Amino acid sequence: MMNRLFFIYLFLFFVSSSVCSSQEDIVSTDTIQWLEHAGYPLNNYHVKLQWVEYTKRGYVYGILMNDIKTGEEKEVYFDEQGNKLDTNMIGEFNLTTKNWSPNIVDVPTEDMPKKSYKREKTKGLSLPMNNLQLKPSQYTFNLPVPSSFETESYYNQQEKGLLEIGKVIPVEEPINLFETKSPIYFTQEKANGYFICSLNFFAEDAMGIKLHLVFSDVLPPLHQLYVMGKDGNNEMIPIIVSDKDVWTPMIYSSELTLFYVLPESSSFYPVPITVDQYAYLYNDPIEELAKLGNCYEDVMCYEPWKTLSRGVVGIVRVAMPSVIFCTGSLLNDGNNERISQLILTAFHCVGSQSSAETLEFIWMYQTVDCDGTVPSITSVPKTTGGADFLVGSDTNDGTDMTLLRMKNTPPDNVLELGFTNEVVPLNTSVVVIHHPGRSYKRISFGNKTNTGSPSNNGNNMRPLDRYHEVIYRLSSTEGGSSGSPLFREDTKQIIGQLWGGEALCDKMNEPDYYGRFDVSYPLIEPYIFVPPNIFDVDGSGTVDNNDLNIVVNAVLGVNSTMRTDLNNDGKTDACDIQMLKNKI
Repeated sequence: MMNRLFFIYLFLFFVSSSVCSSQEDIVSTDTIQWLEHAGYPLNNYHVKLQWVEYTKRGYVYGILMNDIKTGEEKEVYFDEQGNKLDTNMIGEFNLTTKNWSPNIVDVPTEDMPKKSYKREKTKGLSLPMNNLQLKPSQYTFNLPVPSSFETESYYNQQEKGLLEIGKVIPVEEPINLFETKSPIYFTQEKANGYFICSLNFFAEDAMGIKLHLVFSDVLPPLHQLYVMGKDGNNEMIPIIVSDKDVWTPMIYSSELTLFYVLPESSSFYPVPITVDQYAYLYNDPIEELAKLGNCYEDVMCYEPWKTLSRGVVGIVRVAMPSVIFCTGSLLNDGNNERISQLILTAFHCVGSQSSAETLEFIWMYQTVDCDGTVPSITSVPKTTGGADFLVGSDTNDGTDMTLLRMKNTPPDNVLELGFTNEVVPLNTSVVVIHHPGRSYKRISFGNKTNTGSPSNNGNNMRPLDRYHEVIYRLSSTEGGSSGSPLFREDTKQIIGQLWGGEALCDKMNEPDYYGRFDVSYPLIEPYIFVPPNIFDVDGSGTVDNNDLNIVVNAVLGVNSTMRTDLNNDGKTDACDIQMLKNKI
């Protein structure tokens, strides 16, 4: 399955090109064959936009094109095998056709405490026992360390998001844990009615470690996994297990401890777990500050942008063979019933469900006040557990846009950022908030232009019918900035997300390019302004047994970031279980 998703991920990039004009079709051979087989040869049709949506039944590929002779628009959909889908089939994938002539939408930025929905008081999963102090294992496994840290050269240098901050290291002989006859020693102990298995993992000189766990079976009720760091970071972090394999949260330390906790009364043995690879973080954000240009402005020095910056987030993604860093933003979903979990970023940062599963979101990595002290990245809030890939539009035939839904909720003090789908005129003053070089948040000011790139013979590097071109007048962007939100300076609303460009502190005459939100909006619209289905506990889009398991576990004492009090009576109990069973 993973190999298949990785193939799909590569396919979505179609073919690469450094320059394209607004009327140039850059379409993959597979897509051309699909269109011709469906009766839409490219000599008769012009492709305007391509996108992909992920559903429980697989990927669906959409194409918007117009008849060259008549100008009539056509919208067609294909499944993963290239079969054209009719309207009924699209509905079976739980998708809808798009509204290509939407009304103007102006959604404001919203402070989450003003939302009527109150999150449950638990913050993340908590230990299912009281007063139990878990400690590192007496055994340590030394992980293999990469011999070099050369950044991979195949990344498009104009795409600013693919900043490598680590390597994915395969474990040549996968580690099999928690089996009765496991060849790896691990600590086994009992405490307060619970059975605890643990093992330390060490990677020399690592700035951070993230393990890839593969499960031989589904975890039984009340069986839980945690990780804990060593270097002054002894917080227990739960591992959200939603599939047969999962990446642990990143521990910003050279050593972590993996815990498997289950009740002594459990009738199930620990499920065997295999560690077949891990992420080795070698890029120190403090050291990176010295490599940045000297033009960057601290976002905390500018009102009201320092407040809006609370809706901008750093994104860490594991992408074989590297760990990369991008920027994203928390979108206001227009829903007063629950906290938004929608993240807007760049498609070249996250282009598939397999990539989305590996994500961590880093909040509030910014100074406390203007040019103040930079916090440790280990001390700021994080949302772990990955995300669902909802819809994405690729770089060449789209807007380099991805919309994600985090599987867990953000911290309480973030902002849901507003947006508009109104067309933005030339010379409009714009602002971008971002993480250049994976450092703390900065701010850049510029204007929407149409002057082209001097390094590209004065031509636009991206087609302006799908991208904004921006020249900065103060500050700039760098690797790590991609996916960051572009705002109108006057209305403080998002109008795009960063693809890249040649702009740097020493190239202030070069532009950057941002995927246009007004063009992406018909793709995003189906995922906002949608009344929540309270029975879809995990937000997967389907009410199924996984939702039931979450509620059952909550009744049994396993706390969750997900809302399990379905009847709003102040507690999760058998009534909630019965309500959900009636819906399945």
